[in-house]
Amino acid sequence: MSLQSEPVEHKGHRDPRWSLRTSGATEEECEHLVRYPYRLGSWGGERVELNAMAADQLAEWLEVKLVAAGVEKLVPDPDVLADGYRRAVRQEAVRRAIEAALAGANGHHMKVPDDLVADVTARITDAADSWDDALLDIVRGRSGKPGEPGAS
Repeated sequence: MSLQSEPVEHKGHRDPRWSLRTSGATEEECEHLVRYPYRLGSWGGERVELNAMAADQLAEWLEVKLVAAGVEKLVPDPDVLADGYRRAVRQEAVRRAIEAALAGANGHHMKVPDDLVADVTARITDAADSWDDALLDIVRGRSGKPGEPGAS
């Protein structure tokens, strides 16, 4: 796949290719992973991390491996499917409600307070809050002042 590799050290006096072979590695893979004795008690070679692949390349590679292993898509049992259906109905209801709320709260017609800059500045000057947190406090009617009722 011509992916970028990086050096790897295998610790131990025994040649790690034996263990790799018993785990199913091919000779070509063994020769890549373990190329030479590195120093006393270790072996050196190269390895390739999965994150060396682009996302689409990884997805394609993984799909090929899953198909080769006989993995198939499945439909869960009726109880799990019913629970999933109920969850999907709730999610869709929430999505529609949010869309309706956003459509009804078109921001272009809202009056912006004249002292907004000063109010936000005052709220964040002595607090760790961000300016967008200060805006939410203003919109929600919170005083934003420590120790006062409604302060966040």
